[in-house]
Amino acid sequence: MIIYKFTGRQGWFTVPAKVCKECDLTVGIIEQIARELKDEYDFEIKTKGWWINLPQALAKGCWQAPCVFVNDKLVSQGRVPEKNKLVEFVKITNKA
Repeated sequence: MIIYKFTGRQGWFTVPAKVCKECDLTVGIIEQIARELKDEYDFEIKTKGWWINLPQALAKGCWQAPCVFVNDKLVSQGRVPEKNKLVEFVKITNKA
């Protein structure tokens, strides 16, 4: 799972959390889901800065942070994802 976020360290500058509250809420939801599903599913969470990875993010279709990718599929962009929908997507994309 990859999260591109607007806030935090972006190379030589830092974007404060108040600029994109959705980014930090999204990371919190993802971390909560990871804790809840850790025994059932094996997945890794990578958090990347949107500005510093802009070419890569845009190439993947991430036009507005926060963006959430599960198994290289864009599942949320520009808003806080709904937890239940995200859990279902993780379960569906991780079926054996």
